[in-house]
Amino acid sequence: MKSCRVWGRTLILLAAVALAGCYPEYNWREIPVADGLAVAAFPAKVNGQSRTITLAGVDMEFTVESAWVDSSIFALGYARLPADLSPGTRAAIRLEMTESLFRSLGEQPGKQALKGETFVVVSQQSASPLRVVGRIVEHRDIIVRMMASGPEQELSEQIGREFTGSLSLR
Repeated sequence: MKSCRVWGRTLILLAAVALAGCYPEYNWREIPVADGLAVAAFPAKVNGQSRTITLAGVDMEFTVESAWVDSSIFALGYARLPADLSPGTRAAIRLEMTESLFRSLGEQPGKQALKGETFVVVSQQSASPLRVVGRIVEHRDIIVRMMASGPEQELSEQIGREFTGSLSLR
């Protein structure tokens, strides 16, 4: 009887170890971004890079902070908006950023994305479906594009929403 309990515990331990190898490891950490105007939780070590982009005819420096877990990327990009922009130009920048992202996925933006809410898209453009969970918002003098992207079988909607939901604007 005692050997059955030991054997049973051993099987449970082996199953837990095997399952742990099937799931990526997330090591969440909060990182201040956008010159301290936002904080987000990333699931791994963060790397950053910047480049100049043009949206709605306005040149701006776009910085991307990103982290990889297996084949999934968690990225937060932001640009400082010039102070003298009209509300119409600000809205055009946000719309162009949203439409550009969806065009790259072969999709049309839905109401949630256009309103700055979290959206979920499963793109079928490649051999394996790609899940994208994202959010594009304007806050004070910045525009922020936050997204988790990875193979559908690897990146759960829950993990993507955990990432986009971690955004705290200050």
